[in-house]
Amino acid sequence: MRVRHALIGALCALGLTFAAAAPAVAAPDTTTIVLVQAKPVIVQLSTAALGQTGYSFAFAADLSTAAGKRAGVLAGTVLTVDVAADRVMDTARHRQLVFRLKGGQLMAQGLSFYPAASAELAAMRPVVIAIVGGTGKYIGASGEVKTTRQGDGTYRHVITLVR
Repeated sequence: MRVRHALIGALCALGLTFAAAAPAVAAPDTTTIVLVQAKPVIVQLSTAALGQTGYSFAFAADLSTAAGKRAGVLAGTVLTVDVAADRVMDTARHRQLVFRLKGGQLMAQGLSFYPAASAELAAMRPVVIAIVGGTGKYIGASGEVKTTRQGDGTYRHVITLVR
């Protein structure tokens, strides 16, 4: 029994030695881009009604910087993939977004929850999806985009890129 305890103690000490000798992992470098999206133009794509599984639409809108300078265009599609049985609660929708910016494009996708009776996100309730790639100066991009619909119908996107 004592040999077993001594062996466990030696292995733990050896593990601590390796842990102390391991190089520290540096925090990733991040870049933040804040964009303001004008009210979107929305076009329904499916025959499914709003609030039903399969309801889908495409949209596009101009983008500007927080200072009001033109920054590009956002285009995307949204597909309802799950609905609440009573059609009162939120519905799960798969979002695919393309941010066309100077120097390239950023692509984002993920699941977000929308009010069942609305084509747009609930005001002032942020949702987050993944940045899954990019082109041009954004090639290999990863990170996330946090989207908040403002009370006036515009949107604020905070993109955090991780290098």
